[in-house]
Amino acid sequence: MKIAILYISKHGTTEKIAKQIADALAEYDCNVIDIKKHKHPDLEKFDYLILGSSIYAGKIQQAMDNFCHQYLAQLQPKVIGLFVCGMQPTEEQREQELMRAFPSELFERTTTKSFLGGEFLFEKMSIWERWIVRHISKVSNSVSMINDHAVQQFISKLQSHLVLASLDDNNSSLDVNKLPETEDDDLPVEVFSGVMWECGMVKSILEDAGIEAFFNNENLGNVAPWIAAPGGSGAINVVVAKHDFQTASAIVQQFIKNNEA
Repeated sequence: MKIAILYISKHGTTEKIAKQIADALAEYDCNVIDIKKHKHPDLEKFDYLILGSSIYAGKIQQAMDNFCHQYLAQLQPKVIGLFVCGMQPTEEQREQELMRAFPSELFERTTTKSFLGGEFLFEKMSIWERWIVRHISKVSNSVSMINDHAVQQFISKLQSHLVLASLDDNNSSLDVNKLPETEDDDLPVEVFSGVMWECGMVKSILEDAGIEAFFNNENLGNVAPWIAAPGGSGAINVVVAKHDFQTASAIVQQFIKNNEA
């Protein structure tokens, strides 16, 4: 499975995040491509594509916008992730800029997309850029506001997509002996147990993959989170229908592996 992360970066922040994503997807054949240097990459040789750009004055860089429109027909069936890097202070501004960043034909059909934060790197800015930042953002020194949690969640969602694709491509399955012995295909079965934030992320990843997931002991975790730990009687559990257990388990194993890395 070949993957390309196609990015454009002005001062290096988007490039840094693109390489972080590539490192997390190291088990795949993952290529990081700067479209400013490689304006006409051979997209046909890749199975999946991830696009990333920095945001300036509310827009992605013009070269990325041109690239998306030029290769739209080739991008549409392959893009699995969109991300932008910027310094917008409010959640509403971040969501609006993410929605406007890429062509709607890509944004609407891609489930994994995120605003990952950004940096002001004064040492790499021109005098004009530093003046603008000082007067608009009221910042006079280099500062990093990369959202590490958002980056990890973005990576986890990409991994869940790729796990599902691998299962489809290989027609593989988990050991049937690991499946719970229940007669009803819709009965709920536990697929993960952990603290509340872990379960929340697993639930989100599964739902992004089209798998309906629920919490067990959710109220206990909210009221007494100190006892909602793996292996304890008050643990938070994520449950899915038995017919989704096989696929969900593969996604959960990837999540666990990523957290251990």
